[in-house]
This record gives sequence, structure tokens and C-alpha cells, in this order.
Amino acid sequence: MFGHVPFPHCVLAHLRAFALPVLLLACVAATPTTRPDRPYGVAHDKPLDTKATLLETTDSWKHYRVEINGIDGDRVPASVYVPADNKPKHPAILLQYGAGGNKNTNYIVAIGQKCAQHGFVTMTIDIPNRGERRKAKTLIEGNFLETLGDYSRAVDYLCAREDVDTSRVAYMGISWGAITGITFVAHDQRIKVMASLVGGGDFVGWMPANMVPDEMRREVERFDPVFHVALIEPRPL
Repeated sequence: MFGHVPFPHCVLAHLRAFALPVLLLACVAATPTTRPDRPYGVAHDKPLDTKATLLETTDSWKHYRVEINGIDGDRVPASVYVPADNKPKHPAILLQYGAGGNKNTNYIVAIGQKCAQHGFVTMTIDIPNRGERRKAKTLIEGNFLETLGDYSRAVDYLCAREDVDTSRVAYMGISWGAITGITFVAHDQRIKVMASLVGGGDFVGWMPANMVPDEMRREVERFDPVFHVALIEPRPL
């Protein structure tokens, strides 16, 4: 998929460790009677109004703080790591963190730097109510569908970069980043491969059927990853 560019060893280790849960999720994915609609908005033709500030330069990569317009019109801050190899084109990764994280969380920074070291332009955004977009103390990870729309805007940004090979764009999500990412990737064909580390779904499946009102169940099924994961096929997960 990515030619001669090796995938970072730390990511391979995670993929080996969580291969069985990921495969099980795919195997038990719900099969809706009709193809699920995309539950989140996109705005491919709207301006991004990108602003970028160089924060750090090493022999292997450059680190930028980038701002773009989000799906709902607010500004979305991001970290972007660019390989310092002077190659004209690179594969790219949208990398998203787990619950409580943000673009500056230590493991995300480490993975982003390692991916750039191996030749990937790597981007991580602050989702609603995380990082620089934090507005209140809450355990809720922002708005689920706004998050997915902002992922789409982030991929708009990556695909607009002259140094990105748009035929080799990947998504890598960890925990909450994997959960939201599954539904996002299912409906964005620009993503050619996805790594889902400890992802999941079936939000109300553990509850007795008589405890979940039909209206609530239908609303959850609109974005629950278990009802969308099958649409990633035949792209690798």
C-alpha cells in the first residue's frame, strides 16, 4: 500500500498486540438492511484558511502548529510533522488519540514524530473540547459527529498539501480515536488503510432490548462504528 516506506515499529507492535480484537470487531459487525448514510457533514469546497507556524526542526522532521477551519466554522488547531527528507511526495497519516488526550499527549507526539521519521506527513487535531479547544471540565469527548466532520476537514488539508501523495493517505486511531475513526473512514474513500488500536462499538448492545427506546437505538445506530465498519472493506483495517 505504501511502497517501500516502512511502517513504524512501535505501531507494528501495537497492531500485533490488538490484531484479534480488531478482527473480532469486523466479524461481528452489524449488517444493516440498507447501506448506512454518512452521518457527518463534509465541506470539501469551503476554504480552510490555513495558518502554520514552525515550532521545531530536527534532522528527521519539522513540527508545525497548524490551524484550519472546522466543519462548524470554528478554528481547529493541529500538530503536523513533516519528514525532513526533501522528497517531493509522501504518504500521510491522520493520527488521533484516546480518551482524555489531545494533540500534545506524550504517546501521540512520540508516534507522530516516529511516523515522520519514517517518511509520513502526520497530522493530529484537537477535537471539540480537547486540547486548545477545551471549554469545560467534562468526560464527554466533544461532539461525536462534529469530530468526524473535523476529521474530514483535516484530510482536506492533507490532500491539499503539495508534498502529500493523495493516493496514500491513512488513518490511525487509538481508543477514542479508533472508535470515532471507524465511522469516519467508512465514509471517506480518500483513506486507503486504517489502523484501529483498541477500537470498539455496539454502544447499546450490552443493554437489554426493552431498556433502550427504539428512537434512541435508531439515533445511536446512525454513528455507532459497529454499523459502519463493514463499509471500510475492501480497504485494509
